Amino acid sequence: MAKTEIELELPEARKRIHALEAEVEQSAARALEANLLRKVVEALNRAVSWQETLEQALAEIMTAFGCRAGWIYMITDDGSMRQVAARGLPPALKLDIRRRTTLCECQRLLLGGEMGQSVNIIHCQRLREARGDTGGLATHASVPIFHGERWLGVLNLAQPDADRHCEDKLALLSAVGQQLAVALERARLYVAEQ
Repeated sequence: MAKTEIELELPEARKRIHALEAEVEQSAARALEANLLRKVVEALNRAVSWQETLEQALAEIMTAFGCRAGWIYMITDDGSMRQVAARGLPPALKLDIRRRTTLCECQRLLLGGEMGQSVNIIHCQRLREARGDTGGLATHASVPIFHGERWLGVLNLAQPDADRHCEDKLALLSAVGQQLAVALERARLYVAEQ
């Protein structure tokens, strides 16, 4: 039986994670980050459906990176963006989701092909324009979710202290975004085979 594209890419993704773990072991401060990434990967490997993958990923990633709020937008078949998972949203953002009819900055960047393949810090228009309690959130890290050349969506993580998204964490978030994309593609293939 021929291996699927995802089966061919999984060993490479695992190699990247192991290389990252080896580097993390060189420093006590970075050892904690490797443990957190491992927890995220294990949670993703247990999930089989898209929704389960998204919910488990968001919960584990938020816990691992100490984020207060997180949400995931996926690109739909018609090319629009749909929020598919959210946790810890302050009241103003919960209301904003129901009212929003336009794309926010991270969505425009992703759909316009301007986001790139690395994590971006977005001074969020959605957070700036939200009315009510935003929980002190002003920026978020936007983690692109892509598989091969195909963009799947964006994972946003927010916390009041924007400085907490340091360079080391951004690199780790990038690896998490890649692993999330692999897990989503695996879930898609699983559903297609059923």
